[in-house]
Amino acid sequence: MLGKAVSCLSGRTAVYRRELLLEIEDDFMNEKFWGIQSLSGDDKRLTTLILERGHLTYMQRTAEVWSTFPDRWRTFFRQRLRWARNTWRSDLRALSKPWVWRHPFLAYTMIDKGISSFTLLLGPVAMTFALVTQNWILAGVLLLWWQVSRAAKLAPHIRRRPSSFFFVLGYVVVSWLMAIIKITALVTIRKQAWLTREVAVENGEVVRTTETDHTHADDHHHDDHHDDHHDNVIPLRRQRHEHRHHQQTVDGADHRGRRDHARGPRAHGGHRRRHHPGHPRRGPAGRRGRAGQVITPDNAASARRSWESRGRPHRMAIVRDYRIDIVTDGRLTRQVGRAGGTVGITDLDRALPSSWLTVDGGTATLDATVVLVRNVSMRLAGSGGSVQTLQLAGGATAADAASIHTGGGTVDLEGITITSVDPDTGQPLPADAKGRPTIVASNGGRLDATDVTINDLGALSDGTPGTDDDGTSAVEFHTGSTGSLVRTTVARASTGVTLSHTDDVRLDQLTVADSAEDGLVLAGDEGTTMSGIRATGNGENGVLVSGESGGRPITGISTNANGAFGLAVVGESGTQVSGVDTTADEAGGLRISRSTNIAVNAYTATDQRMGVFTHVNSSGIVLDGVQTTGGARGLVVEKSTSALEAKNSTFSGARVAGVAVNGNNIALTGVYVADSRSAVRVDRGAHDIRLDALTVNGGRDGVVTAAGTSGSSSATSRSATSSTTACAPSPRTRASPARRSPVAAPAWTSRRAPRSPTRRSPHPAWGSAPARSSRCTPPASPSTRPSSASTAPRATRSRSSTPTCTPWSRCAV
Repeated sequence: MLGKAVSCLSGRTAVYRRELLLEIEDDFMNEKFWGIQSLSGDDKRLTTLILERGHLTYMQRTAEVWSTFPDRWRTFFRQRLRWARNTWRSDLRALSKPWVWRHPFLAYTMIDKGISSFTLLLGPVAMTFALVTQNWILAGVLLLWWQVSRAAKLAPHIRRRPSSFFFVLGYVVVSWLMAIIKITALVTIRKQAWLTREVAVENGEVVRTTETDHTHADDHHHDDHHDDHHDNVIPLRRQRHEHRHHQQTVDGADHRGRRDHARGPRAHGGHRRRHHPGHPRRGPAGRRGRAGQVITPDNAASARRSWESRGRPHRMAIVRDYRIDIVTDGRLTRQVGRAGGTVGITDLDRALPSSWLTVDGGTATLDATVVLVRNVSMRLAGSGGSVQTLQLAGGATAADAASIHTGGGTVDLEGITITSVDPDTGQPLPADAKGRPTIVASNGGRLDATDVTINDLGALSDGTPGTDDDGTSAVEFHTGSTGSLVRTTVARASTGVTLSHTDDVRLDQLTVADSAEDGLVLAGDEGTTMSGIRATGNGENGVLVSGESGGRPITGISTNANGAFGLAVVGESGTQVSGVDTTADEAGGLRISRSTNIAVNAYTATDQRMGVFTHVNSSGIVLDGVQTTGGARGLVVEKSTSALEAKNSTFSGARVAGVAVNGNNIALTGVYVADSRSAVRVDRGAHDIRLDALTVNGGRDGVVTAAGTSGSSSATSRSATSSTTACAPSPRTRASPARRSPVAAPAWTSRRAPRSPTRRSPHPAWGSAPARSSRCTPPASPSTRPSSASTAPRATRSRSSTPTCTPWSRCAV
């Protein structure tokens, strides 16, 4: 595919969806290459991050854009050097990841650009050789080739401006210079500078540079008119040892330092002096001998974007590598330095305002949303720590919730209890509170929880169609996140745990209980491993599986007393379900809807209304080794289901039917039905039903078919061997000897007491007569078949005197 994936979208001609920019914010603002903080090239980096997340690009041909371009050669070449460095970093990183190979032409262009940086220089080398050796033919061929080939490449432009044809050779010369710049960029790829703006990377941070002195004025004097509006924004750069244990605010001395620096250009005659790491620091901050930093517009804008993407909480703390940003109602009010490393409760307690976090004994109460940026870790451990319980405050609105977001970092929870709390009452928030907190593993982040109890989190959706309020789960793993939940219990949540398009999440001995909605939701996740999962008492499904998942198996699940189904598989393809045990869920055990090629084995259901229920155009389903006990129906196949096979399965003790079929192309192979009112019910409209090696033991009826079935084929069936008191085929399954039944079931076993066999007239067609009740009704032989109604009593008495079925033998067929 050539379209919808390009190498770079020019910033002056590109429009991005707001929610996508918020999604990639942390990656964009914290780019690293070979472990070094990079000054991200806006256009290239944005394009790569958008494509990496699976989004595509579209072109609007009718749009018109006005822009400005460099008007000096020096500025032009410096711009190209910066672009080339960004291109090398971006393309090398992209080619090492699998996503780019899903766009072959894009991968080709990246490789071609890299190789052509070197091969382009073969042209001038060949021309130099031709001129030195006076090979005029070669020189002429080269000139002609350059003129024709480059003109063909620029044909659309030349058609608009024919005079440009005479500048083609000049374009060729410039392309050689570009090749040299690209090679230079590759050699200096680790250098970080914007070159055409007063921005640089120092000590791992992107900063604006201060004034340049006279010795360096030539670097930037031509850009005076462009950068004057930045003079009042000068974040002072810190030495590496100054990153520790300091606090930066917009108040007091630090703010005064900002004003002093704003007067700097006038004090130096209007020339800006750029500070270099080797030069002594000047200004108020330097004289005080300590670090100072003001809140820049860039920092404030970044904090606001993060605030908007996290639901606009009233209070939020953004934990970065060497500082914590304090955000109040979307406004960055303070920045608190920290020493780096893993963040704990103690670090948060030191940095946050006292009203945001309190620690009392072994309980900490957090009243602010916490967000980590990429590569930042936070560990909250109860075992061996000072805090065993973490209370997350909430309220009546979503902005009141004190949630935890991994961002691009890592949150590690161990041996701790996390619950919500109403600051007014000190009690957990009720289930209908819109401001209940949640724990979120964001895109690129990781969440690990071991021996953790999570109670009373997550907000219910309002249920209004067309609104954006979908509610939140207690624990959410978002797209591109990963992690694990081990020996963890999530109770009394809205929805317990949600995995949405995650990668390689481990669920081991996870319990989700008493959720208002679903217990565990798996939506498009890949590589998830499951074992020892228990879902009980949830208001809807115990486990809901939906979305394409790449064949991720569903296994190691037990459910009990959930309000809907124990396990619901919706919209899946190629999914394998195994090792699942369901008991007494209100709607049923296993529901398969809108799914194809589903394999179910080693599945058990006890006391379910429906052990297995398939519907809504599901097809290609194989049930192998399924066992249902009790309940109303063992297997229910709805009319839109097709291509289903149940084999080597047992359905016993069903109050209504062991198997109820109403679909097409349905096969029962090696199925055993015991002690069910009806072994198999074939409902109206079913067709192509096949029974092979069907065994029925006990119960009242064998195979019951309704009028209107068609296209079914004969199969072999047998009765189970048991020490029963009588055996008899039900008249509902009997076929006339003159016609072949679509579903033949010649013999069954019943556990009921024997009765005298009674001769009844055979029905003219399969399933066309009303259902009758009989316990031992062997088919009549031609010699005893009555010729008229008047002889029926005598024939009946004759058959009664010599029955053909006994407690120790099968009924004659």
